[in-house]
Amino acid sequence: MQFYIDRDGDTDGPFSPEKILGVIRQSELAGDHLLWLEGTPMPISVADLLAGRDAASVDSRVFDKLRPAPRRWTRDRRRDEDIGELFEIIPCMLGLVPGCGCVTAILGSLSGGGLIAVLCVGLYLWGTIDVNRRGAQEQRLEALCGSIAAYADRHPEAGRLSLEQLRKAGVIADADLKLMEQLGVEFHPVAADSPSTALVFVRRTDSTERRYYKGEEANFVIWWPSPDKRFTLFSAPESPSSKSRVVTIRNEADGRTILRYETDAFMIYPKWSPDSRLVAVEETFAGADRLRLLSVREGGVREIPLPAEIAPESLLPLAGGKGEPKWCSNCVDAQRWLDSRRLEIESFGNVSFVGENKQPRGSVSARYCFVLGFEESRVTVLDRERVSFYES
Repeated sequence: MQFYIDRDGDTDGPFSPEKILGVIRQSELAGDHLLWLEGTPMPISVADLLAGRDAASVDSRVFDKLRPAPRRWTRDRRRDEDIGELFEIIPCMLGLVPGCGCVTAILGSLSGGGLIAVLCVGLYLWGTIDVNRRGAQEQRLEALCGSIAAYADRHPEAGRLSLEQLRKAGVIADADLKLMEQLGVEFHPVAADSPSTALVFVRRTDSTERRYYKGEEANFVIWWPSPDKRFTLFSAPESPSSKSRVVTIRNEADGRTILRYETDAFMIYPKWSPDSRLVAVEETFAGADRLRLLSVREGGVREIPLPAEIAPESLLPLAGGKGEPKWCSNCVDAQRWLDSRRLEIESFGNVSFVGENKQPRGSVSARYCFVLGFEESRVTVLDRERVSFYES
């Protein structure tokens, strides 16, 4: 889930849902500012999103009304294996929103699946609570990191501060230490003269490493092993304060880096071929996507052009007179290897329009499915199909 913000004609992004919730809670967005969620045909104003709710107390359920366009299949991503992420997706798949539990139960009873209906509602509630809990943990770690940095700057005489010093000074509570232990957070002592890029916390999972800095926004490293476990692809920040990423592939036998390139994309979604020789990498940046093919054997990186049919310039002629084009996207919605030499991608193109009052007016979107074949250095389009076309 990636959002873009339109403030009086200036577009910023992409931002995570947690970041959007933060700026809404802090009243940094006006009611007439627009939010656009990738994969949805139309932006929505902040006022319509809140629908009268108190901005200071909103949580992730405020996004329930946003529904991405349906997909024929979903990209296979390591992050989808996380149970919390899975339950964040389930409500959208089931069409569950607050208040629909009764309808679901009735339908379930009519079909003899009352128990399943109750289970679905329970999963929805559990998933919502889990997502909110993890979001609260993330905010707590960021706030704690800020408190440690502020205390260190106010007490230069203390030098590099240990956890025990911070606890005695009241900067860290016993509950904070328990949370850090529970999440496996690694602490790095800092001092007043530590640079803004100095690490304070490192939180690791099976495939990610979240890094919290003294004076920079938190960033992350994420990795994907090849099917045969011989190689690992890494995505890491170019520098602690950078939004650019460095993508590398490491040979696990000797630790040697066999491929490296830099990208302006903040998020990448790689997919290894079954024989571990190729990697299709989707890169997300500034309202569009880029698709690259990485060759492990040759150490090469090449860009694969996205289908011309989904480009904004191809969609604009289909929407004459709708208004001023405002939001354009050109992205890969999903990708999967059919075998070691054929890659299927589902791509989505969208153009949204605003009227004279700068409010959403309509949109045109198209979805295509392509099959690409790879033979040595050649890329061939083997098949293409328009899956859907939508106009509002």
